[in-house]
Amino acid sequence: MFFTTFILAPRTVLGTTTDDSVNITFTVTEAVATPGTGGGGKLGTPTTLAFFDVDVIPDTYSATVMWTTNRSVASTFAWGTTTEYTLGVLSEASDSYDHSTFLDSLIPETLYYFAIDADDPHTGPQRYVGNFRTLALPDVVPPTNVSDFVAIAQEEKIGLMWENPLDEDFENVRVVRSENFFPLTPYDGIVVYEGRGTDAVDTRVRKGVTYYYSVFAIDENGNASEGSIDSARIALPGEPADIGDPFATFPSVPRGDIDPLIDIFSLLQIDFIQDGKKIPYVNLDRVPIDSDKELTISVDYDVLPEILKTIGVTVTDPDDHTKTFSFLLRVTDDKQTYRTTLAPFGRGGVYSFDVHILDHKNQGLKRLEGKMLMASIVGEGDTLQMFWKLIKTILTDYTTLILWIILIVLLLIVWASREKIKKYI
Repeated sequence: MFFTTFILAPRTVLGTTTDDSVNITFTVTEAVATPGTGGGGKLGTPTTLAFFDVDVIPDTYSATVMWTTNRSVASTFAWGTTTEYTLGVLSEASDSYDHSTFLDSLIPETLYYFAIDADDPHTGPQRYVGNFRTLALPDVVPPTNVSDFVAIAQEEKIGLMWENPLDEDFENVRVVRSENFFPLTPYDGIVVYEGRGTDAVDTRVRKGVTYYYSVFAIDENGNASEGSIDSARIALPGEPADIGDPFATFPSVPRGDIDPLIDIFSLLQIDFIQDGKKIPYVNLDRVPIDSDKELTISVDYDVLPEILKTIGVTVTDPDDHTKTFSFLLRVTDDKQTYRTTLAPFGRGGVYSFDVHILDHKNQGLKRLEGKMLMASIVGEGDTLQMFWKLIKTILTDYTTLILWIILIVLLLIVWASREKIKKYI
């Protein structure tokens, strides 16, 4: 005599239990006495082979799969990115109740399918099928810097204002202050403010002291932006007002007094990147930018010396030259580049920018000047409009030069035609 029961067992995928359940069948057989054996003897129908406790522990590039069978058997494990299971087959060398296999060289954030097969001489071959997804690569990409950060000295305090980035994983900002230099990380200095706001007031300040501020945008995974910077100083009686240039207190040095690699550094060694592509300069100091996209400014690590240095970029508002916004370039973890990422500017115009390289060893500052020719695409694929806006921007920037060229050409024409002119006089 025997009876069969069906158990609805949840399948375990990615280390968690899902609602995708598997029917596991157990056939329980009562012992039948064989005549002449005194009630012992062999059993009736054998138990059906079954798989249970299937568990997958995925990682970024690998996964461990474990399962149990109710009979001691040797299993075969096949896997692939489709149910054809074409990536490989592993076979166990001996029978066992507990089974496991380790898969490596997998692709991050990819769905894999697998099939476990086993053959029992009493109940025949059985199969279990499942799937899992490898983990995504860890997020190490910092968020975009805050934009429009300014520090404004007032009578007894310093006001701080900025615009938060639009990154989906943006968590909060941290404003850090120092009396020595711009903080290079969110943990380098005194924390003035931390939160999701867009302004703060620093009241713990003294007159006559220059304060250096850095604002770091931080995402949900703890990645911090390179830092937006500004400085402010409450002037003493009789002193001129703060001019707002965060690099004003660092003097430039004569040529040859700084490291040779910094001395020969030029604007053409600075990369402007949008959509993962480097943007070519239209002149030695001008580069066209799409104002509707994020902008990454990058410098190869090897072109600058292995000394303590700071690289900053200051951008000037095209409509108000008294407004400047500065950002730090920070070395990447793989030491391939120094870089910073700026939020979309949102409007066209000719933006002047200065690159500052501070040589801490020689206490000198090198300045480079250029222009970003900002144009905006209203609709996706509107190349003609983008081109026309860029031409207008360039013409605006070169108006004086073009007028001089026209004037010189006219004078040359008149000079070349002077003999013909004399005949009519």
